[in-house]
Amino acid sequence: MVSTKKKKKATSKLPKKKSTGKTSTESLSQLVIDNRETRSKVPKILEKVLNVTYATLSYGDYQVSDDIVFERKSFSDWEGSVIDGRIFEQARGLRENFKSPAFILEGGPDYAARGHARPKLSKAALHSSFLSIGIGFGIPIIPSGNPTETANIIHQSVRRLGKTPTPINIKTHKKGKTNSEIRRQIFACFPGIGPKLATELDKMPFSLLEILKAIDRCQVEKFGPAKKKKIQDILRWIP
Repeated sequence: MVSTKKKKKATSKLPKKKSTGKTSTESLSQLVIDNRETRSKVPKILEKVLNVTYATLSYGDYQVSDDIVFERKSFSDWEGSVIDGRIFEQARGLRENFKSPAFILEGGPDYAARGHARPKLSKAALHSSFLSIGIGFGIPIIPSGNPTETANIIHQSVRRLGKTPTPINIKTHKKGKTNSEIRRQIFACFPGIGPKLATELDKMPFSLLEILKAIDRCQVEKFGPAKKKKIQDILRWIP
């Protein structure tokens, strides 16, 4: 006999959000999402299970509380951020402003092996970046296979807190940069000077002007002939 019972449709693993009796105009929230994350599928998934608020966040993409924030990165974005040094500035900002920040790496280290773009970083460079963020800054890196898994990770963090909609202190204003940070950024503008070398130059007990003059006069041993020539061309260039 053929069964006439209708099959139940598959439902999402995330439970539906409960009504709190709050109106949409109130600022109470379980999660604050950065406005720029709307290009991802993650916010739409979270909207179904949590009371969310959108804002322009200076640090992170998903702020769970005053202490907890997640920065989501696709694997290709992680590679690009490592290459230009942006990942380390982001990590510094997260660590200085939150007690428990975390990175969510969406796609994982085998992203390129699944038919996507070729990796930009060697395995050694990739592992080095993980160690710098995980050990150097003390920020965990949580792997995620896709947007649904990312949403589950964020949702679980909210559930762990037993969090009901509450006001969240949204950190939308960045701290003023220190003189040391400004010096490192200036050094990193020159060709061939990455975050590591910029930090080494910053630690020299000389003024910024003195260090730049020393580089121009080939008195800094950290540069090869080709690198010195490029920097000299910039320092001596007249528009």
